[in-house]
Amino acid sequence: MRIGLIADPQFHNWTGFGKDPVTGISKRLLEQVANFREALQVFRDKKVALIIICGDLVHGVGSESNVVLNHIRQLLKESPAPVYFVVGNHDTPVRINPLPEHIITNLFKDDSVKLPDNICVVDYTSPDEDLNQIKGYDLVVLHKTPTGAESNDHIFLDEINWRKLASQNKFVSFGHIHEMQ
Repeated sequence: MRIGLIADPQFHNWTGFGKDPVTGISKRLLEQVANFREALQVFRDKKVALIIICGDLVHGVGSESNVVLNHIRQLLKESPAPVYFVVGNHDTPVRINPLPEHIITNLFKDDSVKLPDNICVVDYTSPDEDLNQIKGYDLVVLHKTPTGAESNDHIFLDEINWRKLASQNKFVSFGHIHEMQ
């Protein structure tokens, strides 16, 4: 099964990037939409059977405009495959035990989309101590910070042991850190 992964699109009505003179929509948002469409085309060309958004669909839960939400809805309609959402830290204002109504991706979630048994996803809100139980999967997708990741001259030391996860599973993919590691 071919699977497409997209991490941290963080759709937002970025005002600091200027507005399109015709539509009045943020130039950055329009760029994000174009990039997402490009990824969808790659997935279409590669005939993927499932797309997983690896967290942070939006930048600021509770602050996204109708323009942003409508762009997301349209992009998901254009998807060549079912979409599964991993909950990222930007997708809910409640980090511990959020209710379904706290999670913005639930607005777009299709409950008929099920993951195959050989795929495991870990939301940002999942307790870290459960990660030791993740073994034998073909694909593990997390929205967490891997130990040793670097961001803005900071090295994360007490985060997720990616080496252990990688040794116990075939492929591990992290969302959350935006810099190349």
